[in-house]
Amino acid sequence: MTRYASNGLYLHDNKNPADYDGRLKNEGKPVNGEVLCKSGKKTGYTCGKVTSTTVNTAGQINYEVTKTDGWMAATGDSGSASFRSSNGYLIGITSRVNRDYEIGLDVYGHKAYFTPYVPIAERYGISLYTSDTPTRILN
Repeated sequence: MTRYASNGLYLHDNKNPADYDGRLKNEGKPVNGEVLCKSGKKTGYTCGKVTSTTVNTAGQINYEVTKTDGWMAATGDSGSASFRSSNGYLIGITSRVNRDYEIGLDVYGHKAYFTPYVPIAERYGISLYTSDTPTRILN
């Protein structure tokens, strides 16, 4: 299997890599009150307001995003990028959803928790791939 690094995001259920409809351009930190979005496998493209930047979940500092008019995230969305739709800045990675509603094994929540990207990048010396040209990283 060949894998590629890309800065592309699927915002509207596109599955063809040539059809990315969003791009990550840079990185940033969450700000209380700002609107952030994510594009998850289960709930798709959703946006909500940052309601806390210092939530301790299972010993890890996360930030909390709340969506009042629907689900912010669900099981299956973990690992999806959290970003500013206005400028394409990566802010974090979806890590947990508040348990507001359950259907079988699926958990849905108006609140979701995200691991901030910048502290992880600084700690491990990684950088965000921002080129619009996909690069092969694995055969």
